[in-house]
Amino acid sequence: MHTDRQRPETGAESLIGQVGERAESFLADVLEDYGETFPITGTSLKYATAPLYVLLSEAHLLLEECAVAVPTFDGEWQLVDIPDWRLARRLHTLALVEGTRHGSPTHQQLMADIYTNRGFARVKSGDVVVDTGAYVGGFTRYAAERASEVIAVEPNATVSDVLWWNTTDLPNVTVVPEAAWVEPTELEINTSVHAFENSVLAPDNYETGDSFRVDADTIPNIVREHGHERIDFLKIEAEGVECEILQGALETGFPIDRIAVDASPERNRGDVVDEVCEILATHGYRSQTKAQSRWHWGDDIVFGKRSDQ
Repeated sequence: MHTDRQRPETGAESLIGQVGERAESFLADVLEDYGETFPITGTSLKYATAPLYVLLSEAHLLLEECAVAVPTFDGEWQLVDIPDWRLARRLHTLALVEGTRHGSPTHQQLMADIYTNRGFARVKSGDVVVDTGAYVGGFTRYAAERASEVIAVEPNATVSDVLWWNTTDLPNVTVVPEAAWVEPTELEINTSVHAFENSVLAPDNYETGDSFRVDADTIPNIVREHGHERIDFLKIEAEGVECEILQGALETGFPIDRIAVDASPERNRGDVVDEVCEILATHGYRSQTKAQSRWHWGDDIVFGKRSDQ
């Protein structure tokens, strides 16, 4: 039987590791202080210090994950893994989230942790999973490792190939370039400088004043179009319109086993935890939130499970 053995760490390597950890911690603190000191959009001081911010954030990412972001010819970004340059993820913008980058391995694990409530609701082997609001595919990629099929619903996919690019190596992922909604219609998506804040509502920050139109449908209709008559795990993250999407998913009685909804403060700056719990209860679901989460917004994820289970 083959056994992998780890080579003992030398004193020099140990010292380098300690220095790297301290540098990473220092950069993380600087970036956090920067965001708190210059929270106002468009201040001249913030723009003047933007190059330094980018350098610091990239240094932090390099130390933490051995990865760098490089620009693409179409105005987007690509996250490249240094140990294996073939491992690359596309990004819309260079925004940091919880100290890491969208599309990075750490971000993928972040999505897994946030949308898992062990002992109550999680993605299981062989599941049919619907990732509503898939963005760049962080949760999609995590779910694809376990599920038999993942249907990734993302309105930004109508105007960008980022999600397609990031899931092209996953044969069990289907990208749906539509918006989920309470009924079949066409929606106007208002855009932000940061594409993850694009919304049917006004974006929270950095609104551009532009918009694009996209076909919208209910989750059951979308899933049926792709040959399924049930959902094992439904994840919803939709920048403030989660209640409408959830209502459209449940009102016809379509079989959905487990649900995770981002109810964090997006809608008029207030969370919708109570509203989501009420919708779930009305349709025969028990609901639960995490008492504590290691990530910033994990406490506002509402998990639903059918009451007869």
